[in-house]
Amino acid sequence: MVLDFGALMDRALKEYPMYKRIVQYKMERIPNTEIQALLEQEFAFTHSIEYISSLWRNKIPKLIAQKA
Repeated sequence: MVLDFGALMDRALKEYPMYKRIVQYKMERIPNTEIQALLEQEFAFTHSIEYISSLWRNKIPKLIAQKA
């Protein structure tokens, strides 16, 4: 099941590498404060913890569901 989700996530978030990293970090149970710092290092973007949470709860699931 995890492999199927991984393949679906790869297809759904292919155009959104930052969203894909958020999913990977969340699956590793990394807190939003750490995710914020990691995203800043990797993508040179600073997003609020609330924005990351909103992406995780709203935007990312919609993109994955549309692809499914």
